[in-house]
Amino acid sequence: MRHIRSVALALGLILVAQGHAAASLLGNTVAATLQVPFGTTLTNFGTAVVADPGVEFIATATGGAGAVTLATMNFSAFQLVIDSFFDVTYLSGAARGFVFTNSNGWGSVSLNAGTTWGAFDASRISVVSNDLRLDFSGLVRPAGSALILDFAFPTTAVPEPASLAPFGGALLGLGALRRRRRA
Repeated sequence: MRHIRSVALALGLILVAQGHAAASLLGNTVAATLQVPFGTTLTNFGTAVVADPGVEFIATATGGAGAVTLATMNFSAFQLVIDSFFDVTYLSGAARGFVFTNSNGWGSVSLNAGTTWGAFDASRISVVSNDLRLDFSGLVRPAGSALILDFAFPTTAVPEPASLAPFGGALLGLGALRRRRRA
């Protein structure tokens, strides 16, 4: 009888305790484009599954010396780092820049204090539906600089397995049946 009570108590504790999982970007499929202006794709960088660590996208340009890397875009679980390898000046006017699309959404986005892109500030970050837009119009992106964004996602409850409650009920029923037979 004591064994049945111990099992029932353990199952009860399992049913009451629910774990929590924090969402992240890992495993999400992200698409990247350079749009000039927003809504008009100039360069499509394709799609990639976010893996940590790893460079998901590379912006290149082809010239007399062949292809050169202008920037890398590296997503991790909670961050995007864009490293610049050449000075790039963006024209003023209509909003233009990188657009990243994630069908799972972006959570909340903030500018990391480690950003070294001079005049880039939080007002240049917008989330429209599932698009993360970074407006570079009128900016100079110096070689050796980095743009760093942080992502925060709400914590979601992890439901217990559906078969655990009936299993616990069955054990309690067996315990009651066994007790009744002894009486």
